[in-house]
Amino acid sequence: MIRYSKSFVSATLFALVMTGCTIFPVPETPRVMDFAPAPLTLGRAGDQQPFSLRVDTPVASEPINSTRILAKPEATEFRIYGGVRWRDTAPVIMRDAMTAALRRSQGFERVITDVSPAEADLTMVTELLAFQSQPGANQSDVVIRLYSEIMENRSRRTACSQVFDIKTSAASNSLDDVIVAFDGAGQRLMSELALWASACEGLSANR
Repeated sequence: MIRYSKSFVSATLFALVMTGCTIFPVPETPRVMDFAPAPLTLGRAGDQQPFSLRVDTPVASEPINSTRILAKPEATEFRIYGGVRWRDTAPVIMRDAMTAALRRSQGFERVITDVSPAEADLTMVTELLAFQSQPGANQSDVVIRLYSEIMENRSRRTACSQVFDIKTSAASNSLDDVIVAFDGAGQRLMSELALWASACEGLSANR
C-alpha cells in the first residue's frame, strides 16, 4: 500500500488550485429564458386616458418571487426545472411585460415603472398569485394568475380592480414547449390587461 504524507497531499492540492484545475465537476451554465415581446399592436377601449400611469413591480411570495422556472405537479408541491432560469425574477419579468404592453396599447398618456423618479397620476398595483406549469400525463398547462388594481395617487382610492386567470396548454411536457406556453399565456394576459386598464370606469368618471 502506498502512503502519502500530509505535506505531499497539501502540496498537490495547492498546485491544482494555482494551475486552475479542479477535482470537482464544473456545472453547466444554465439556459436563461425570457418572455417573447408583447404584440406590436394592442387594443384599447375607447379614447386614450388623459393620465400618467406608474406600473409597480408585482408583489409575490416564495418560490414565485425568484428566477426559477416552476412546476406544480401537485396542489401542495412545487418543483424546479433544472439547468434553466428566467432572466430575472418572475415579478420583474411581469412588470416589464405589463409596461411594454400598456405603452404599445397607448391607453394612457405616459407609462413608467416604479424605478423611475418621475411622478404619475395613477399606480397599477399587482400581486402575482401563480406563475408555473402544471404537468400532466402527456402535456403541461401553464398558469398565470394576477390580481391588479389601478389606484389614484393623490386620493389613494382604487378606481378599478380585476383578477386575471390565464391557462395555456403546452404541446408536451418538454421544457421548450412549456416556455412556448408561458409566452402564449403572457401575451394573452397582456392583451386582456391593456384593454381592462384603458376601460377603467372609475377613471372615466373623474375626467
